Amino acid sequence: IIEDRREALWACIEKLTPKQKEVVRRYYRANVAAVDIAKQNGVTRQAIFKILRQLRKSLARCVERSLMSQGVG
Repeated sequence: IIEDRREALWACIEKLTPKQKEVVRRYYRANVAAVDIAKQNGVTRQAIFKILRQLRKSLARCVERSLMSQGVG
């Protein structure tokens, strides 16, 4: 089931806008600090955390919908 969740997550990430994908990639994969992402996007660190929180919720819902539609877990 972990592999099913991982595949669903990648599929859901692909549905994000390019800018959303970039924020997720930089924060989670490249380990870029939120303050640095904020500076590059002209927003506050708190705004980046808010964006990440919203994206996590959205991705979690997408994964759950995907798994339910596949009859997984």
